Amino acid sequence: MKNCSILHLKIMNNLRKIPSVDLILQHDSLKRIAEEVDPEKVTTLIREVLQDTRKRVSNGETPPQIETIVERIIEI
Repeated sequence: MKNCSILHLKIMNNLRKIPSVDLILQHDSLKRIAEEVDPEKVTTLIREVLQDTRKRVSNGETPPQIETIVERIIEI
């Protein structure tokens, strides 16, 4: 039981490391894209990628750096 609690705490801590939508929107690459494309579409893409990222981290993956998340968004 103790191991489950430790694992849960580790996952929760890793989830906290995932950057927010607002922080990602401040990234230079996405600022430019949001200016060229509909900003709401960019925000929606960010939310989708973050949802997938949260699932992956909940399943034990290491939280990615913001640059990796931005790359995933740009690839879509």
